[in-house]
Amino acid sequence: MCKLTIGKSYIEKITAHAIFLKIKVAYSIKGKLVFDKNGKKVGTVSSIDLCKKGENKIKNIYVKPNFFLFSFKDKIVISEENIENIGDNVILNVTLNKLTKK
Repeated sequence: MCKLTIGKSYIEKITAHAIFLKIKVAYSIKGKLVFDKNGKKVGTVSSIDLCKKGENKIKNIYVKPNFFLFSFKDKIVISEENIENIGDNVILNVTLNKLTKK
């Protein structure tokens, strides 16, 4: 069994059956759809890199690409500076064309 340590500043409320956090946990974006700034589907988040071990700040996301757009790549690496918003989906602040030129 592994231990999970969470700083008090991240905890909003503790109940008998759950701990509610004030933040979204970075790993919860795995499986979310990724769209460029024009709304074109890029792919699905397959994994992430955090800035430092134990931090909740994203360094890079790895995206399994939409087959028709990136049939020549098995994953796309997107740095945090190209991420505009993370909600139900991940929205980028760059176009699909800029991603294909990397």
